[in-house]
Amino acid sequence: MDSWNDERLDELSGRVDAGFTKVDQRFERLEGEVKEGFAKVDRRFERVEVEMRNGFAEVATKDELADLATKDELKALATKGELGAVETKLGEVGIEVKGLKGEMGEVKVEMRSLNEKFDRLLLALMVGGVSLGIPVLATLAGLVVTQG
Repeated sequence: MDSWNDERLDELSGRVDAGFTKVDQRFERLEGEVKEGFAKVDRRFERVEVEMRNGFAEVATKDELADLATKDELKALATKGELGAVETKLGEVGIEVKGLKGEMGEVKVEMRSLNEKFDRLLLALMVGGVSLGIPVLATLAGLVVTQG
């Protein structure tokens, strides 16, 4: 059949409309999934942000108290000439600093984990977009070829 009659054109038009309807439904479903995914990520970020703020506040409070206590104690010990006690206090401060470094390392690990999850989400969105775009482009190319 080399000619295009009205019936064939109507059938083709109906098939194209049905194809676009399916693609629209897929996009709507994907959009819902993406919104849901971002909502979950937003909630997790909010929770991590609260935890980080609380942790930083706790560290700052401990640090301030340690500074005040250490300065006063060191001054008192230094005036008495007790250098051994001063060295002990400095060692305790060093241990606390190492503990804070460990906590900061944990925060970095959590941030790296979140970054990797965002990378996976972006990849999934890109794959989904490409997988939905290819059939649309193929349909359009088929229409152009058959109309030409």
